[in-house]
Amino acid sequence: MHTAFFDRFFNGQIRGIAVAAATLAVSTLPAGASGFALKAIHVFCKQAGCPDGGQPLSGLIMDKAGVLYGTANVGGKFEAGLIYSLTPQRGTYQRRTIYDFCLHTNCTDGSYPYADLVQDVDGNFYGTTGFGGAQGGGVVFRLSPKKRGWAYTVLYAFCSQANCTDGENSSTRLSYAGQIDGKRWDRTSPLFGTTYAGGANGHGVSFELTRNGSQWNYAVIHDQQNTNYPNPVLVGPDGTLFVTTFSGAANGYGNFYMLKKDTWEQTIIHAFCPGGDGCVDGANPTGTLSVDGKGNVFGVALSGGAYGHGVAFEHPVSGGFSVIYDFCTLNGCLDGDFPNNLSQGPDSNSFYGTAGGGKNQMGVVFKLAHRHGKWSESVVKAFCPNGICKAGSFPSSSLVQDSLGNVFGTTYFAFGSDCNGADSCLTAFELKK
Repeated sequence: MHTAFFDRFFNGQIRGIAVAAATLAVSTLPAGASGFALKAIHVFCKQAGCPDGGQPLSGLIMDKAGVLYGTANVGGKFEAGLIYSLTPQRGTYQRRTIYDFCLHTNCTDGSYPYADLVQDVDGNFYGTTGFGGAQGGGVVFRLSPKKRGWAYTVLYAFCSQANCTDGENSSTRLSYAGQIDGKRWDRTSPLFGTTYAGGANGHGVSFELTRNGSQWNYAVIHDQQNTNYPNPVLVGPDGTLFVTTFSGAANGYGNFYMLKKDTWEQTIIHAFCPGGDGCVDGANPTGTLSVDGKGNVFGVALSGGAYGHGVAFEHPVSGGFSVIYDFCTLNGCLDGDFPNNLSQGPDSNSFYGTAGGGKNQMGVVFKLAHRHGKWSESVVKAFCPNGICKAGSFPSSSLVQDSLGNVFGTTYFAFGSDCNGADSCLTAFELKK
């Protein structure tokens, strides 16, 4: 089942990136490209067995002190993934492993984490693993700072119910009210998440986890029916949950729906690629959703669109669905292609994202901005400048900014002439203003 998740990535996201890598760039960078300086703050897996972690599929989260935290899907002491920190020290970052998964017999503490961490107001971290746990279906966990080290606790083990009707195999971050405003979890409101397997129909579930004193209550609030691989939940300003699915639904190319607060009644916002029209509306939505200052919801689809290389889309507060940008508009896809994530930008009317393509065909960080009544896209940084990939290639994670506007993320696909052994192009990176 570990393989099943990578079938999604390698047959979907990475397959699209591989196509992009074969495309020849024949033009210059688009106007508006910024002067961000790109550097690696950690290069993963330089040693056999990846003791520092490998496949950093998650994005990074930053605490109040500027320390970055993330998960690596594989590697570590038991080769089942780990949680790491990156602490700024005199212009560099010191990497430290703060938890190695599969520490317990039969990995009852979980194994193979995919998702971003979230943090509460007291400094505790929460996340999920795709596998391990008492039943092997993954766990929800908490990691709490102590005077010496960290305390790790399993809050819920998936597949605890017969036939895994409670879901199994989570690959997405937890969500909560206020998250879209950059707030830390308040420790009292519910946490929400998704799994990509299990549930009543075997297609995964959306779940709610609530704290009840020292106990935790788990409930399935939605069973996926004919859709596959739900992406992270977004909790809207009024408590409505928004979810996209990578594939399935009426047309086979994914779905966009909302769940009404408390009743969790489902309303379909958009089924991608209706009527076999060439998927000009996009296909295979992926990554995180974002919200602007007015409450409009935004996301990206990996493929489809006017040029077949993906789109950015909007669901306005007033309802409906529209494409706001078609990737590969520029010759050679210099503006990026096959987008895979969208994160809040420097203000409420702009977003940063990651995609393939770009000047060097090794991926880009892009910016979407709304000005004068319309959306525009610009490349913030193209990876592998001059064909040198020391800072990584193909960024894919959600992005995080510090108070100075510097942007941080990870790369997960090793492809470049100077990788020095494939995995050394897997990095945590900084875009410094």
